Amino acid sequence: MKKILIIFLLFFTIILTACDPSILRFGKCIETEEIKTIELINYKNSEQHRFISWIPDHSSDLKNLNVENIEVIETLSDESISSFEDELFASFILFKYYTYDSPSGLCVRLILNSDDYILLNTGYIGKYDSKGIVISFYGRFDGSTYFSNLLKYFSKNDV
Repeated sequence: MKKILIIFLLFFTIILTACDPSILRFGKCIETEEIKTIELINYKNSEQHRFISWIPDHSSDLKNLNVENIEVIETLSDESISSFEDELFASFILFKYYTYDSPSGLCVRLILNSDDYILLNTGYIGKYDSKGIVISFYGRFDGSTYFSNLLKYFSKNDV
Protein backbone atom coordinates (compact mmCIF):
# COMPACT_ATOMS: atom_id res chain seq x y z
CA MET A 1 0.00 0.00 0.00
CA LYS A 2 2.88 2.33 0.82
CA LYS A 3 4.42 1.76 -2.64
CA ILE A 4 1.13 2.56 -4.34
CA LEU A 5 0.80 5.78 -2.36
CA ILE A 6 4.36 6.83 -3.22
CA ILE A 7 3.82 6.07 -6.93
CA PHE A 8 0.55 8.01 -6.89
CA LEU A 9 2.17 11.04 -5.21
CA LEU A 10 5.07 10.95 -7.65
CA PHE A 11 2.70 10.76 -10.62
CA PHE A 12 0.54 13.58 -9.21
CA THR A 13 3.62 15.78 -8.66
CA ILE A 14 4.79 15.23 -12.23
CA ILE A 15 1.36 16.09 -13.62
CA LEU A 16 1.14 19.32 -11.60
CA THR A 17 4.60 20.56 -12.51
CA ALA A 18 4.18 19.69 -16.18
CA CYS A 19 1.30 22.15 -16.42
CA ASP A 20 3.20 25.24 -15.26
CA PRO A 21 3.44 28.01 -17.86
CA SER A 22 6.82 29.07 -19.15
CA ILE A 23 8.12 32.23 -17.52
CA LEU A 24 10.33 34.42 -19.67
CA ARG A 25 11.41 38.01 -20.02
CA PHE A 26 9.35 40.10 -22.42
CA GLY A 27 12.56 41.08 -24.20
CA LYS A 28 12.65 37.58 -25.69
CA CYS A 29 9.41 38.34 -27.59
CA ILE A 30 10.31 41.51 -29.48
CA GLU A 31 13.31 43.42 -30.81
CA THR A 32 13.92 46.94 -29.47
CA GLU A 33 14.33 48.54 -32.90
CA GLU A 34 10.81 47.48 -33.85
CA ILE A 35 9.08 49.98 -31.52
CA LYS A 36 8.13 53.29 -33.14
CA THR A 37 5.74 54.84 -30.59
CA ILE A 38 4.49 53.99 -27.10
CA GLU A 39 1.04 55.11 -25.95
CA LEU A 40 -1.08 54.87 -22.84
CA ILE A 41 -4.60 54.01 -23.96
CA ASN A 42 -7.99 53.10 -22.60
CA TYR A 43 -9.66 50.23 -24.45
CA LYS A 44 -13.40 50.06 -23.81
CA ASN A 45 -14.30 46.38 -23.94
CA SER A 46 -17.48 45.33 -22.17
CA GLU A 47 -17.36 41.90 -23.82
CA GLN A 48 -14.07 40.68 -22.36
CA HIS A 49 -14.26 36.98 -21.46
CA ARG A 50 -12.16 35.26 -18.80
CA PHE A 51 -11.06 31.72 -19.61
CA ILE A 52 -11.74 29.03 -17.02
CA SER A 53 -8.32 27.45 -17.55
CA TRP A 54 -5.11 28.59 -19.25
CA ILE A 55 -4.04 25.07 -20.20
CA PRO A 56 -5.78 24.45 -23.54
CA ASP A 57 -4.79 26.51 -26.56
CA HIS A 58 -7.35 29.32 -26.70
CA SER A 59 -5.78 31.10 -29.70
CA SER A 60 -8.87 30.52 -31.84
CA ASP A 61 -11.01 32.16 -29.12
CA LEU A 62 -9.06 35.44 -29.03
CA LYS A 63 -11.12 38.45 -30.09
CA ASN A 64 -10.14 41.11 -32.60
CA LEU A 65 -10.18 44.69 -31.40
CA ASN A 66 -12.76 47.31 -32.21
CA VAL A 67 -10.30 50.13 -32.98
CA GLU A 68 -13.06 52.71 -32.48
CA ASN A 69 -13.02 51.79 -28.76
CA ILE A 70 -9.37 52.82 -28.35
CA GLU A 71 -8.86 56.18 -26.65
CA VAL A 72 -5.27 57.49 -26.63
CA ILE A 73 -4.57 59.10 -23.27
CA GLU A 74 -0.90 59.96 -23.72
CA THR A 75 2.04 59.33 -26.04
CA LEU A 76 5.34 58.63 -24.30
CA SER A 77 8.01 61.25 -24.95
CA ASP A 78 11.02 60.24 -27.04
CA GLU A 79 13.29 60.91 -24.03
CA SER A 80 11.46 58.27 -21.95
CA ILE A 81 11.28 55.48 -24.53
CA SER A 82 14.71 53.96 -23.84
CA SER A 83 14.20 53.64 -20.07
CA PHE A 84 10.63 52.38 -20.65
CA GLU A 85 11.98 49.67 -22.98
CA ASP A 86 14.58 48.66 -20.39
CA GLU A 87 11.83 48.24 -17.78
CA LEU A 88 9.54 46.39 -20.21
CA PHE A 89 12.20 44.02 -21.52
CA ALA A 90 13.20 43.08 -17.97
CA SER A 91 9.58 42.21 -17.07
CA PHE A 92 8.61 38.57 -16.71
CA ILE A 93 5.59 37.19 -18.53
CA LEU A 94 3.76 33.91 -18.35
CA PHE A 95 4.18 32.80 -21.95
CA LYS A 96 0.95 31.69 -23.66
CA TYR A 97 -0.92 31.96 -20.36
CA TYR A 98 -4.51 32.53 -21.48
CA THR A 99 -6.44 34.58 -18.91
CA TYR A 100 -8.71 36.69 -21.13
CA ASP A 101 -9.82 36.63 -24.76
CA SER A 102 -8.96 40.32 -25.23
CA PRO A 103 -7.62 43.33 -23.32
CA SER A 104 -9.80 45.81 -21.47
CA GLY A 105 -9.28 49.09 -19.67
CA LEU A 106 -5.93 50.80 -19.20
CA CYS A 107 -3.32 49.42 -21.63
CA VAL A 108 0.05 50.32 -23.07
CA ARG A 109 0.23 50.19 -26.86
CA LEU A 110 3.58 49.60 -28.54
CA ILE A 111 3.25 50.73 -32.14
CA LEU A 112 5.81 48.92 -34.27
CA ASN A 113 7.60 50.11 -37.40
CA SER A 114 5.27 47.85 -39.42
CA ASP A 115 2.24 49.74 -37.92
CA ASP A 116 1.21 46.52 -36.15
CA TYR A 117 1.02 46.97 -32.40
CA ILE A 118 1.25 45.12 -29.13
CA LEU A 119 -1.26 45.80 -26.37
CA LEU A 120 -0.15 45.22 -22.79
CA ASN A 121 -2.14 45.15 -19.61
CA THR A 122 -1.86 43.06 -16.47
CA GLY A 123 -3.89 40.11 -17.78
CA TYR A 124 -3.28 40.24 -21.53
CA ILE A 125 -0.39 40.77 -23.94
CA GLY A 126 -1.20 40.39 -27.63
CA LYS A 127 -0.13 41.60 -31.06
CA TYR A 128 -2.54 43.10 -33.61
CA ASP A 129 -2.37 44.49 -37.11
CA SER A 130 -3.30 48.11 -37.77
CA LYS A 131 -6.96 47.12 -38.25
CA GLY A 132 -7.16 45.36 -34.86
CA ILE A 133 -6.95 41.77 -36.15
CA VAL A 134 -5.18 39.36 -33.78
CA ILE A 135 -1.73 38.37 -35.06
CA SER A 136 -0.32 36.59 -32.03
CA PHE A 137 -0.67 36.17 -28.30
CA TYR A 138 2.24 36.40 -25.86
CA GLY A 139 0.59 35.77 -22.49
CA ARG A 140 0.24 37.91 -19.39
CA PHE A 141 2.54 39.61 -16.93
CA ASP A 142 3.78 37.47 -14.05
CA GLY A 143 2.16 39.72 -11.46
CA SER A 144 0.62 43.19 -11.63
CA THR A 145 3.80 44.93 -10.41
CA TYR A 146 5.42 44.73 -13.84
CA PHE A 147 2.54 46.57 -15.50
CA SER A 148 2.34 49.14 -12.68
CA ASN A 149 6.05 49.87 -13.10
CA LEU A 150 5.46 50.67 -16.79
CA LEU A 151 2.69 53.14 -15.97
CA LYS A 152 5.04 55.36 -13.96
CA TYR A 153 6.59 56.55 -17.24
CA PHE A 154 3.35 58.31 -18.19
CA SER A 155 2.41 61.62 -16.57
CA LYS A 156 -1.33 60.91 -16.89
CA ASN A 157 -1.27 57.44 -15.34
CA ASP A 158 -3.84 58.29 -12.66
CA VAL A 159 -6.72 57.28 -14.95
